[in-house]
Amino acid sequence: MTEEELKLKLDAPDDSIEIVRLLRNRRTGLQRGCAFVKFKFREDAVDAMNRIKSRQPRWVVEWSNNTESDVRFLR
Repeated sequence: MTEEELKLKLDAPDDSIEIVRLLRNRRTGLQRGCAFVKFKFREDAVDAMNRIKSRQPRWVVEWSNNTESDVRFLR
């Protein structure tokens, strides 16, 4: 899956997502099956989270901790 494909699955307004990062293995470049998505507004994140949980029940969807290290990682 690409970042764009994940955005489409979230079905969020185009301007509501700030960052999408798929985690990859540093040596191989293969995806690790995990992603971080940062939204501009909490309400859009809540809506997208509810939609994806109902449409993809096997996916694990959680809130990340909002720490300084998380912010640096996403940049």
